[in-house]
Amino acid sequence: MAASLETNKALAALLTAGIIASGSGVISRILYHPSMPEENAYVIEVAEVETGDGEAAEAAAPLPVLLAAASPEEGEGVARKCAACHSFEQGGENKIGPALWGVVGRDIAAAEGFAYSDALLAKEGEWTLEGLNAFIQNPRGWAPGTKMAFAGIQNPEELADVLVYLNSLAEEPAPLPEPSAEEAAAAAEHFGFPVALKIESTQITHKSDVGGVALNLTGPAEVDAAFRRIKTAVATKTPRAEISGVLVQPMAAEGIEMILGIKRDPLFGPVIVCGFGGILVELLKDVAIGIPPISPERALELLKELRGWPLLAGLRGKPPADVDGLCAAIVSVSNLAMSLGEQLLALDINPLLVHENNYGVVAVDALVQIA
Repeated sequence: MAASLETNKALAALLTAGIIASGSGVISRILYHPSMPEENAYVIEVAEVETGDGEAAEAAAPLPVLLAAASPEEGEGVARKCAACHSFEQGGENKIGPALWGVVGRDIAAAEGFAYSDALLAKEGEWTLEGLNAFIQNPRGWAPGTKMAFAGIQNPEELADVLVYLNSLAEEPAPLPEPSAEEAAAAAEHFGFPVALKIESTQITHKSDVGGVALNLTGPAEVDAAFRRIKTAVATKTPRAEISGVLVQPMAAEGIEMILGIKRDPLFGPVIVCGFGGILVELLKDVAIGIPPISPERALELLKELRGWPLLAGLRGKPPADVDGLCAAIVSVSNLAMSLGEQLLALDINPLLVHENNYGVVAVDALVQIA
């Protein structure tokens, strides 16, 4: 599925202390493509959504979908801009604005010792993520007469990052609202069709084997049906697996399927593996191995060692593949191995689609193992 040079939130959100399904933000930065969309995936949770209090802000996708793909680390970076007015740490004091530790689930206008405006004092109930979403997007619109001078955050993805960060400011953070099959269809419409759905679980490494993948879905009805079908199939075949959700991604254009990764050798340490991939990787066994650091020149040498090199160079009148983009990806994976050192145990990008020359490469799926 298409990935951006600049950001890959849905993948970044998947990077945990163990084995990770799909790629992380570091993966997005090893890919090269001159004209990829800015967004590439949404994680759709598998349970039914419960509507919270507060008026939901208008966004490019439903709030639960945005929250599922959001990054608390990115949100913390945005929130630093507000550090002069708010404290975020546990036990922090009120400043120009109220202390925000534990704000999600706290009664509105209830920070002890803070002098709220009448506009917020008139609000009843507690701060939900939906209510905070509406307030932070447009403070004066949600609470006319508020003393808050902040103009609001208009970017839906950036706002979602802030919300999941605020939600994390608690000893026991509240569960995020869970999108439904209908919201999976809404996310797909946001991207545009066709799309693919993939099960999201750190305990499932081969999604196709358990019925966890649906490709080339061309409309909302197909997405809705595939979402439910994936849930049923995975629950039947892997009943003990912990399911994070279902990933919605735009379909990538066709390309040559490669594999690119990092393995750790007991003698040499990290080694770079590159070859022809996809579902036939174990059958073809056409791979080359290099020891980082790898230069662009060495990356090209590795590719020419492959039996299938003529496919990349252009075979029987077909246009050559974007070898420069593939070499750049190999170099970046090499740099990643050098940067993370022993923290990175393994990386497996399969398939890595290589498009025609000047059209880049795209990671369709990835598996990361962190120490």
